[in-house]
Amino acid sequence: MEDQMNDGILAHMMAELDAELARAEPSLPAHPEHTRQTEIMRALALGLGNFERMRAHDVHLLAASLSPRSA
Repeated sequence: MEDQMNDGILAHMMAELDAELARAEPSLPAHPEHTRQTEIMRALALGLGNFERMRAHDVHLLAASLSPRSA
């Protein structure tokens, strides 16, 4: 359930970022370095989302390992 919520939040964040980039791209000069910077921004945002997903999974595993086991 939490993974689905995190995935939904990540998808929403990426949609917002894509919309921002789509609005900004026409005003960028036609220069390869600016295009590359835009690509790097998107890759960083995706990486951050993946990091957050892994962190949430690690927390879930830690909580499961610390919870008392029923015999």
